[in-house]
Amino acid sequence: MKSAGAYACFMLALFTHGAAFAQASNPAQNIAASVAATATPALILNSEDFPPFNYPDTDGKTAKGLATEKIIELMARAEENYSIHFYPWVRSFQAARQHASTCIYVVTRTPEREAMFQWVGPLVKNTWTVFARADDARRPISMDELRPYLLGAYRQGAVSEYLLAKGYQAELANADRDNPKKLLAKRFDFWITGELVGHAFIKDLGLKDKIIAILPLQTKELYLACNHGVAKERIERLNMILKNMENDGTNASIEKKFR
Repeated sequence: MKSAGAYACFMLALFTHGAAFAQASNPAQNIAASVAATATPALILNSEDFPPFNYPDTDGKTAKGLATEKIIELMARAEENYSIHFYPWVRSFQAARQHASTCIYVVTRTPEREAMFQWVGPLVKNTWTVFARADDARRPISMDELRPYLLGAYRQGAVSEYLLAKGYQAELANADRDNPKKLLAKRFDFWITGELVGHAFIKDLGLKDKIIAILPLQTKELYLACNHGVAKERIERLNMILKNMENDGTNASIEKKFR
């Protein structure tokens, strides 16, 4: 198996409070990438802070996560010139819709979004889960029992889009990382997010004894979603290579690291 850095020119740009940080590959790779880019535009891969699937490392210069490792290996095998950028979700999503050669990961593939993008995947699975304050005695056991309550999610995420479409009451944050503290502050009754995502945020924030998962809901597949300006043949090739990664055990090996 070729190493992830064998072909790709890798860059991470992390934007925090208006400051930008970037790390590029060595000069020889940059020259080769520049030559390749004259024929095929480099892919701009936007993402968000969404552990354990995709997130910036604490150094602000490295992209991490289960989905990220699959993306890096995929781009290496495809010999793609690309860069990874972390922005707030709404900005990443809008950029992927508006700009050619731009993609976003990871994205829940829904009927409402189907025509917006070209799709590479699935990359990972995400089980929507209800989280509650540990000291809250209320324990709803179905989506119907959640109807009287105010539910926490984040703007333009698949969960919030589903809740609003189905008529649930929702309090929406700009970023899902904000929701554990909003839950503890009783800004809403229950928080709905991915099971692994919720546990990752809770651990990062030191809240493992204060917030618990109480109800698994539906499992969704998450993808790399690309602008229609990316050549269809390029998308087909990425999907073919990703399937090969599944068949040769690469994906399973990456997933094992995050269990």
